[in-house]
Amino acid sequence: MSNVHTTHERKDRLYKQELKEKLHSALISKAEINDLCEKLQARELERERQSSHVKSQIKELCEANKWLRSFAKKSKNEIDSLRTRINELETELREADSSFTYINDTLNGEAKKSKQFLLEFQSFFDSNKVIDGQEVRHKTSGGQVDQKIMIPP
Repeated sequence: MSNVHTTHERKDRLYKQELKEKLHSALISKAEINDLCEKLQARELERERQSSHVKSQIKELCEANKWLRSFAKKSKNEIDSLRTRINELETELREADSSFTYINDTLNGEAKKSKQFLLEFQSFFDSNKVIDGQEVRHKTSGGQVDQKIMIPP
């Protein structure tokens, strides 16, 4: 019986040794799993931070985009208004140029008339004589005195 006892003890020892090894292996595996879980949790936390950061940036970009669209609309309206004003000013300029051309033409015509009048006036006085500094006699083309004009001193 001692043989059976010894065999039984040996089996028990082997069984215990196997259990210890399995337990040790299981503990190592559990520790590795825990390490992996911690790494995964750290990664997940980092992803959540990145996701939060990306969401924040998206929100900021949407707000900036909204502001830029509003600014672009205002700028477009201002540009359209300025274009309209430019067209109005160009029309006014054409009208002013036309008016200045008319005034210039009128002044040239009046200058010609004035020059003609001065020439006629000068020829009129060239044909008249001043007598005693007070009397002007107009002579006709025949040389006869037509009328006498008194000029006050």
